[in-house]
Amino acid sequence: MIKTKWFIYTVLVGLIPFLIRFFIFIISNNKTSDYIFNEVDLVTFGLVLNITNINEIDGKENVESIWRTKNIGISVVMLILFAAFLGITYFSEDDKINVNRFNLKSCAVILSIVSALLSYSIFNRLNTMKSQP
Repeated sequence: MIKTKWFIYTVLVGLIPFLIRFFIFIISNNKTSDYIFNEVDLVTFGLVLNITNINEIDGKENVESIWRTKNIGISVVMLILFAAFLGITYFSEDDKINVNRFNLKSCAVILSIVSALLSYSIFNRLNTMKSQP
């Protein structure tokens, strides 16, 4: 049940900006496929996942403290990286600042996938722990 709630309340909510952009793409006549994958949407997704990781692990007393500390630490580092990418993304929207948008988008995709895998592993472990007697 924990993984189901994680998927609905975290993954789907984190994907709302992407889903809205996708629906706009479908109904628009002049949007290119590049419009769908926006860096800000990917960064938002990663931020939501990592904040949820920290929130979910923080109050758990029945987990190993080393595991809890490592995963909270990794999530905090990921939050810092996503915050930096969010700032860079905002700067990249200014035409006067030269940013390689392809590299920025690639890094955002990779970090989002890593965050999704990390978040899944955390919630999988919490789900396994809850189901054990």
